[in-house]
Amino acid sequence: MVRSLQQVTAKTVVRCVRDLPILDARTYVWVPRYRVACPICRPKLEALSWLSPWERVTRCLAETGVRLCRTLPVKQVAEFYGLDWDAVKTLDTAALAEQLLPVEWPSVVR
Repeated sequence: MVRSLQQVTAKTVVRCVRDLPILDARTYVWVPRYRVACPICRPKLEALSWLSPWERVTRCLAETGVRLCRTLPVKQVAEFYGLDWDAVKTLDTAALAEQLLPVEWPSVVR
């Protein structure tokens, strides 16, 4: 089925996200994203490969912070990047859950 341009309307949503610091300066990226309203498919927001759907930091900053959490405490990583402790802890917990396999409870013996 061919849709005409009159049926599909687009709206821009601007989102502010943190990125890796440049020369020790905090870096914010203002990202315009298109929200397309289609009567058949429902509204959809443009997907970006370098930005997770609900995160406020880029994947590059998140991955770098997680790598630092392997050797440094969460508090020091949060202070180094100027992020909230809870944000760094959430990123670290999500990365650990992604890396570790689920526990097979039938193999555990009491």
